[in-house]
Amino acid sequence: MANKKASSKGRGLRPRERGEGSIYWVESRRRFRAAVVISQPGERTARRTVSGRTAREVEEKLERLQYDITQGRRAARNLTLDRWIEQWLANADHKPSTRKDHRSKAKYVSESGIGRVQVDTLTARHVRILHSHMKTRNLSATTVGHAHRMVSSALNEAIRHEHAVTNPFTIVRPPSSKRKDPKAMSPVEFARFRTTALALPGGEGARWLIAVEGAGRQGEVLGMTWEHTHLDVRIPYVDVRWSLGHVGYVCGCGGRCRRAGQTCPKARLDIDPESDQRNLHGGFTLQAPKTAGSRRLIPLLPDTVAALQIRREVYEAEKTAHDFTDFGLVWARQNGLPLAGPTDNARWHEIRKQAGVNELTLREGRNSAATAMLRAGVSERVVQELLGHSRVATTRGYQNADLSLIYQGMKEAADI
Repeated sequence: MANKKASSKGRGLRPRERGEGSIYWVESRRRFRAAVVISQPGERTARRTVSGRTAREVEEKLERLQYDITQGRRAARNLTLDRWIEQWLANADHKPSTRKDHRSKAKYVSESGIGRVQVDTLTARHVRILHSHMKTRNLSATTVGHAHRMVSSALNEAIRHEHAVTNPFTIVRPPSSKRKDPKAMSPVEFARFRTTALALPGGEGARWLIAVEGAGRQGEVLGMTWEHTHLDVRIPYVDVRWSLGHVGYVCGCGGRCRRAGQTCPKARLDIDPESDQRNLHGGFTLQAPKTAGSRRLIPLLPDTVAALQIRREVYEAEKTAHDFTDFGLVWARQNGLPLAGPTDNARWHEIRKQAGVNELTLREGRNSAATAMLRAGVSERVVQELLGHSRVATTRGYQNADLSLIYQGMKEAADI
């Protein structure tokens, strides 16, 4: 019965010539298989096999393998997608935060089962398997799309290293995500929020005004240092040199322990010693800003400067306390250690509710700066410069708008 099934699946195949490899049925595996011998001058003879559910599928894989051999593109033996992604993450020039995000997406590749597939045998079917698995986990289309693009980037690199020839992730499209309209504070909410922030004790209000008026990203504001905060100049400003991030642990023994991250006996922080970053405490690290355009100056309005001067007095008093660790951070815990993102987010929502502002994330609060300035008639070029959008910096030759123009725009927005 099995032989009949095998022969029926093998119908329509062209005759195999000598040296092309034979296609045969493996009863124990319930799959068709083919083998070809690779022999190159000066190298050891190797035998490569391919398998599939039908003889036609195996024939296509075999022809692709033979083409790779003739082109000098023999894929690394037993290089699975999981192994390649790990190698790619370890060697690619990624920021620690990007690498951490990629690792969180890579776990879905492993869970779906396609991580065990060799990179040179991946097909569109495997792409759909990943999409389906992530959907069963009730993950958003946006998250699925991020994972899709991460794997696609890894496979493009595999092609450049001649480990694979095709990238099925460029053929199958990721699911489209629903576009959300950006939120921002209304003029009334904007005014109420300013009043509430300025009334906070200890100069804390400056932290939120820099986010809502100065469009500072969370990491940029939490990564502010006194060294790069200039209050005693004609136009006070913050020089965005750092962004506070949190990196995870990776295996430090080259995968020999077969454990992940912090469970490895030689676990180390996922930090490249040659990159522009400073480790502070645990996984907290000062990193270069998000993009080249993010490296910018944020002017400070008089109310924000006054709040920062109060904050500096509090900082000097805290330095005299016992067990204070001085990293020079403007915004930190009472012992000087960095603030965690979730703690900062929780505080944002407390103040937002206190000010009577509708549901708004901290990132959407940053949009309020752009909305208020555009509402005040400030040029789009100046607004984009304040936001630190790298696309504008690229298309316009990284031309910085005059600091006084940004300052005037912020002042006009605050006076609404």
